Formats: sequence, structure tokens, C-alpha cells
Amino acid sequence: MAKQMANKIPFHTSPSEKDFNTHININNVMAISIIIIPFEFRMFLHLLPFSLVAILLLYHNPASTFH
Repeated sequence: MAKQMANKIPFHTSPSEKDFNTHININNVMAISIIIIPFEFRMFLHLLPFSLVAILLLYHNPASTFH
């Protein structure tokens, strides 16, 4: 019984080359995202006051059709 089970399950299951390549691509994308996200966040924090001022100017301007 155990011998039949062992014959059905291959001992070395190696992933195909395609799966390996997609795995590498996903890892590259994740690494690039982890590198880029702090810079994006810093830029967002840097530009946040300007966007808040712009929204306040738009909101409090009686001639604007923003609200």
C-alpha cells in the first residue's frame, strides 16, 4: 500500500520554467514597489499642503462651481 502511494507521488517536484519566471517577475515587481512607495509617500506628504490650500481656495471661492 505504502509502496503504491510512493510510486504515485514523484520524489522531486520541480516547478516548470514558466512558473519560475513568473515567480521572479512577481518578486521584481514587489521589490520595485517597496523601493518606490516611500518616495511616492514623501512626495505626497510634500505636496499635501499645496493640495489642501488649493481645495480650500476652491471651496471658499464664491465664484467657483466646486461645491
